[in-house]
Amino acid sequence: MAETVELRMRVPVDLERRLEATARALDRPSNWVVEQAIEAFLQITDIKQALIEAKADDFAGDEDVTAAFARWQKFGGDAG
Repeated sequence: MAETVELRMRVPVDLERRLEATARALDRPSNWVVEQAIEAFLQITDIKQALIEAKADDFAGDEDVTAAFARWQKFGGDAG
């Protein structure tokens, strides 16, 4: 199991009610629902950042890709 930390936060009452209703509907603990929501938010943020970089033509060059594969293969990676 991954190491965990305790987070404490304040949320509006309506949000807490929606959280508890969602947890009951999914038959999951509310902390699981919060974890899923945070993970989804962070993934969306990563995707948005990647799109910003793509629109700016901020891609890795051939040398960067070659170096990354070399580092990966050094640790037993198999590119196919």
